Amino acid sequence: MKINLVLEMYSEIHNKINFFKDKPPEFVALLAPLLVQTDLDEDKFIFREGDNVNYIYFMLEGQAAFVLNKYSGAAYI
Repeated sequence: MKINLVLEMYSEIHNKINFFKDKPPEFVALLAPLLVQTDLDEDKFIFREGDNVNYIYFMLEGQAAFVLNKYSGAAYI
């Protein structure tokens, strides 16, 4: 019963993020309340080379590029 309530509360997130589409309801109900919306400005780094990564980002719109320091900060991929 609690899982259905959580899924209903976070149905908009569940429907917008493709990653969750084929996942079990228990998994979605566990993670959905932990998600935090973050809006990033253009030219803002999500991660820098060598960072300790402790987060996962789901992009709903926009673009991101892979940038290496050895290329003077130019978009690589």
